[in-house]
Amino acid sequence: MRIRKSEVEDSEEITELHKRTVREVNDRDYPEEVIRRWVNNITRENTEKEIEETNFYVAEKQGEIVGFVNFTEEGEIYQVYVDPDHLNQGIGTTLLKKAEEKAREKGIRKMKGYTTLTAQEFFRKKGYKLKGEAEYPLNNVTVKMREMEKELEVEE
Repeated sequence: MRIRKSEVEDSEEITELHKRTVREVNDRDYPEEVIRRWVNNITRENTEKEIEETNFYVAEKQGEIVGFVNFTEEGEIYQVYVDPDHLNQGIGTTLLKKAEEKAREKGIRKMKGYTTLTAQEFFRKKGYKLKGEAEYPLNNVTVKMREMEKELEVEE
């Protein structure tokens, strides 16, 4: 597996992976209507914008993108997604470690963000603490989220 900085040319593959993961993984924690509107909001244009405006990394296996992570200059994690066929193989963990490593290099001492109900246990196992509940308005529905954060250890 290789982790690399994403390029705008990756946007179509990332968008399709993102949609598929929401439909096939997040559907266990959210109603059908929320999933439908959520997927409709995932567009190539939005992905391109995120690649350009955030620190965006992809995981590749045999030339195929199997996961991605992105975070802001302020240390806010936007997303960690892994293709449903590649779950539980350490890809999400590797991507999150990469994001934390890059954040440390930028002088960021705390990672924070809003996670889906589906991913909250993943983040908890990686040392993130629950700060509270949140709701994200999306196309006239509400997506329940969890606010989480983690102090990054300073490497000497």
